[in-house]
Amino acid sequence: MLALMYRALAGAVVVCTLVACGGDGRPGGTDAGTAIDSGTGTDASIPTDTGAATDARTGMDAGTRTDAGNGTDAGVGADSGGRCAPGTCIVPGGEECEEPSGPLGNGCCECADDGTCSSICRCAAPDTPVETPAGARAIAELREGDAVYSLHRGRRVAVPIVATRIAEVRDHAAVRVTLESGAVIVMSPLHPTAAGTRFADLRPGDHLGTARVVSVELAPYPHATTHDILPAGGTGTYYVAGALVGSTLSE
Repeated sequence: MLALMYRALAGAVVVCTLVACGGDGRPGGTDAGTAIDSGTGTDASIPTDTGAATDARTGMDAGTRTDAGNGTDAGVGADSGGRCAPGTCIVPGGEECEEPSGPLGNGCCECADDGTCSSICRCAAPDTPVETPAGARAIAELREGDAVYSLHRGRRVAVPIVATRIAEVRDHAAVRVTLESGAVIVMSPLHPTAAGTRFADLRPGDHLGTARVVSVELAPYPHATTHDILPAGGTGTYYVAGALVGSTLSE
């Protein structure tokens, strides 16, 4: 009889590991400090640690302030439907809803009702003179298929436009760049240069392609729209008054 009891206890020692046994050594038992829902099949008599501040319905730490309707952090300004609150949106490169702060801020000039940025402050003035095989033409006049000069494999070549953009702006400011030739280029501060920097970063002595910059100033923008084009060829660049500039559509 004693031999049978010893063999039974020995078998219990084999199957009762640290995972399967509680802190008191009982098979299937759970440490009283473990916060486990009684609906999981665990002994309902085991108390839940009251210091965990865990929501019994979602398992979410109560300190995260999660919106019960969509799981969105309540700090991002989203409403119960999962969209941004009125007057806010997801701006280019952003992840949370925020107010548009213009060309010197997050690059968004206006938010749409669906929570997206409807007006990106990163383009050119409508009268910007883009160089084409037919001579300089205002960027606002150009359409897809029109030929413009671009830099392709280190050479200045004529290529077709593959995309255009027109954006409405309000209370906009722009960078006025004066070149050594006397030509003036007006671009949004966040518009890219051909070198991958921004117009807001330009300083006297810098170059746009081979054109040398002699002055840079921020000024009120007098137009209601901004414009941009995307030439074919891979670089997304085009020539304006002898200067090589980038395109927002190639980013």
